[in-house]
Amino acid sequence: SCLDLRKDPGFLPSLTMERLQNVNFFSVLPVNTASRLSFLLEDCLTNRDNRKMNFTLADGERELELEARLIPITDQEVLLLIRDVSEQKELERLVLE
Repeated sequence: SCLDLRKDPGFLPSLTMERLQNVNFFSVLPVNTASRLSFLLEDCLTNRDNRKMNFTLADGERELELEARLIPITDQEVLLLIRDVSEQKELERLVLE
């Protein structure tokens, strides 16, 4: 499987497009996260249904809270969107306090 990537320059600046060329989940994500995402990818393709997962990732001194959404496009392709939901999660925590 291969990843066709597009990246917002402000998102995870330490993760450059050069580092992302010819990679798989396991080369850019912690093993637990990559395993979960890989399982969801297979599940998304098998069941032809959207999947969602939240995870954290260190970016320098910050801990980012991220959301991954997997959307089946064809029987062999999935659109994977990863977005930073750190601010949203922080606001939710403040509201609950």
